[in-house]
Amino acid sequence: MCADAASAALLAANELLRALLTQPDARIGLATGRTFAPVFAHLRQQQQLLQHAEFTHLDEYEGVRPDEAGSMALELHEALFAGTQPTLRLNMIDACGSDAAARLAALRAREPADFQFAGIGTNGHIAFNEPGTPFSAGAHVVALHADTLRTQTGRFADAFRGSRALTTGPRELLQSRRLVLLATGTSKALAVQQMLEGAVDSACPASLVRMHPDALVILDAAAAAQLTRQVDDRAACSFEVLRTLNAPGPVLCASPHPDDASISCGALLALCATADAHILCCTTGARSPVRGLTDPAAVAALRESEVQEEARLLGCHAHFLRARCYDTGALEADDVARCAQLLAHIQPAWILLPSAQDPHPTHRLTRFTLEAALQQARSLASAQASAEAAAWSPELWTFEGPWFQHPRAAINTLLHFTPETEARKLAAVRAHKSQLQRVPFDQGALALARLRGVMFSETHFGGLSAEGLHEVPLLECFVRERLS
Repeated sequence: MCADAASAALLAANELLRALLTQPDARIGLATGRTFAPVFAHLRQQQQLLQHAEFTHLDEYEGVRPDEAGSMALELHEALFAGTQPTLRLNMIDACGSDAAARLAALRAREPADFQFAGIGTNGHIAFNEPGTPFSAGAHVVALHADTLRTQTGRFADAFRGSRALTTGPRELLQSRRLVLLATGTSKALAVQQMLEGAVDSACPASLVRMHPDALVILDAAAAAQLTRQVDDRAACSFEVLRTLNAPGPVLCASPHPDDASISCGALLALCATADAHILCCTTGARSPVRGLTDPAAVAALRESEVQEEARLLGCHAHFLRARCYDTGALEADDVARCAQLLAHIQPAWILLPSAQDPHPTHRLTRFTLEAALQQARSLASAQASAEAAAWSPELWTFEGPWFQHPRAAINTLLHFTPETEARKLAAVRAHKSQLQRVPFDQGALALARLRGVMFSETHFGGLSAEGLHEVPLLECFVRERLS
């Protein structure tokens, strides 16, 4: 988050310039509108970095020529490209003709953007993907909603001329290699809150940024004003090192696959065993290759038995969601509802879950399912007669693992555990015998704990002293968030 719109625009411009320094010929997707005018003002001062890139834009009004007054293409040309070298590669959307959407879809499928700018509408649209647009939709022609049209007042003398548009679809946005969404001003605050804290679904198309493996959301203070979830204040300056744990209530770990809980946070679960700890195994893991088994049902049964043993070793209760999203690849309302019932029943004080930036799609879907379920569960709890239930406000602990590590600056909690606790963690990992036959996940967990210990040792565990370290600290790293 930036202090004001000017700072946010500068950060957005610098993100693009940094991308062009490493990939001068990148395919760049641009967004239009008042939010991006100051971004383009910064970019115009760095024309030399733009000369080898290829540029396109997100959307265009149906039937409007690229050189016509009111067009997105002309807006971009006047704001950014006027007076540039004639060799600049501009691939402006041609929104004329009945086959315009098909041509745009073919272009995006063939050449996904290396870097894509986007904004958010007051109704949560991204590009011109209005609420209700499926995330699977490609480029299409859309009739613009009334609230979107109000923001376009005065663009065309004939109001009907700007009432329909050709837009890049959610599918192509998700295929972009890097997505940077910029939002500024109080008018965007509610939409931003829905995008980042509401359900990940088509009711707020911009929420797709949480499904993107490499997305950055840049906000000014006004656009962020409605957000209720904040990263723990310790992240701003330092982190807390925990050697013992005193959870104020039950602890629940959302494990995307049957073995993720012990691999990613087995030490924390072992130390929370006296605090009513739970493992929610979200998927069956039935697609995993298992030596000697070909029947998915048999694989699922075996893997769930391994979760039961893992839970026994860590002193946890095991639950099985058997989420449909594992097979569909999409957020499923039934998964969310069943998960919400469990959360409302347990009311965990701490919820351990994977990052929304984890590159594994099942890990991300687990995150989205838990976030949506938590909203439902808190509503269920607030409807109960008990004041204690109504005040339930859990902490989220985002874990990491061999497949995803937090940026160091984001980490605000380190769990420093003993070799004895590590032995319990590794025993739990090794309960998943079917998986260790393929990959030594126990060695990955062991190596990550030591790697993190080395990374944080020099300045925080005695590595700066002449005597050095007697032993490498064993660490699990988390990003903790408070829900208000």
